[in-house]
Amino acid sequence: MFYQRNIAATDRKMRGVSRAYLVVDPVGDLVERFRLVDGNYGRAEVFPWHGPLQLVSLPGLIINLWEVFERDLAELNIVKERPKGYAA
Repeated sequence: MFYQRNIAATDRKMRGVSRAYLVVDPVGDLVERFRLVDGNYGRAEVFPWHGPLQLVSLPGLIINLWEVFERDLAELNIVKERPKGYAA
């Protein structure tokens, strides 16, 4: 997968396509954003499924990633049962 990302970044850089691009990882339920800085795409900013993503190219536009990944924010509030014999 790294190889594919590297080729995509090089291709975009050569064509001058974008100041930033996104890689959506449906298996990891996250989005990586690569920004063009001083002529190179730097390290990825990682956005987990439960957070918002603000687009660089469209200021003010915020994407709720939980909707993209069709997840429920209630998943973050999972309460596990106490182990047997545990006293508070």
